[in-house]
Amino acid sequence: MQGSYAQRDSGRWRGAVAALTALLAAMPSIGWSMTCPVAHSASGPGVLKESPATIARLSRQLGQPDQSGARKLIADLRARHPTASDGEITNYVITAYCPAVNARSDLTETQKQAEMARFSSDVGKLLFSRTRR
Repeated sequence: MQGSYAQRDSGRWRGAVAALTALLAAMPSIGWSMTCPVAHSASGPGVLKESPATIARLSRQLGQPDQSGARKLIADLRARHPTASDGEITNYVITAYCPAVNARSDLTETQKQAEMARFSSDVGKLLFSRTRR
């Protein structure tokens, strides 16, 4: 039973990451500029509660070039929210990382969107590797 839940949950986040990646890839061609998700002040389906100040602090931490910040944040979220789905964790981490990318003046909009797609994929891989253990 546990394995089937993990497979079902990992399938959901893979679908969410694929949809987000496709949307981010299409944005430059339709002239959109990147807009980051906002922190939610209340928990709900697919959402973990967090303050904007905490998201800003996490954004600075996640702006590092390696995945150590994302790994640490995912572990922390798992400890604080043991029943959170991979999708909720993904949404939270992407919400935290996006402002760091969006603030980078050395990247074009297309490059920012590509970085978010890469990061989303990396987060998915980190989560998937956890569910496969």
